[in-house]
Amino acid sequence: MRSIHLPRLSRRGKIIRNLALAAAVVLSLWVGTERGPWTVNGALRQLEQELLLEPGRTVHIQTEGVLEHQWAFVLGKEYAYTAVVRRRDLDRSFWSKTASVYQAISLEGEPGLLSLSDWSLLGQQESWRLFCPQGPAGATSARLTVEALCQWKQSDGTRSEQILCLQGEASRDENGVYAFLLQADTPEEEMALTVLMGGSGYEEDEAGRWKRTCQVLETSYRLDFTGPAGEPAGRSEGVLT
Repeated sequence: MRSIHLPRLSRRGKIIRNLALAAAVVLSLWVGTERGPWTVNGALRQLEQELLLEPGRTVHIQTEGVLEHQWAFVLGKEYAYTAVVRRRDLDRSFWSKTASVYQAISLEGEPGLLSLSDWSLLGQQESWRLFCPQGPAGATSARLTVEALCQWKQSDGTRSEQILCLQGEASRDENGVYAFLLQADTPEEEMALTVLMGGSGYEEDEAGRWKRTCQVLETSYRLDFTGPAGEPAGRSEGVLT
């Protein structure tokens, strides 16, 4: 069997080869540690760098449903935010901006609330995921109450208003975060959640004609914290935008 001999490289060729191999190794390590813009975590770290923020920790990534967009909850030392990552753009350009902040709060004030959105991604189960990044000292669990002031418009043009109340409970996890999952129990709550997550509150009858629509005028929340023995440990209130 004849052996195959590769041509000898010149000194310049060897230098180019070694530089190419070193660049490939560095690139592999960079992508492997999810710091490259082609990964969800890499896109989030790139976003933080652009906003002059210290790198945060990706606590939750929403992966159900349609994957053109992916939602994430990120926790930093002094901040927390939710963001959307455009997955279809992750591998299109090395320098493209593929992530953007949806909601952000400081961790230096009162306990706040952040939510994930996009009905096409989250609404298939009529559920809404929200996070409280921090709670009062001594608190181990919390109850979230969300009140949505909804305006209904019927097919005959009549309008009415209704306050819907959604509740969820969560325990503090190892990151100090309370993760809530609110679910709809009635058709009205399903429509309200659709609107809250960016969808269209539109309902049709059996003949395909529009029956009624829902518009959320205002959304407020209340967080009631409790300690390990169930004793009250604080309360926080606010408005969801």
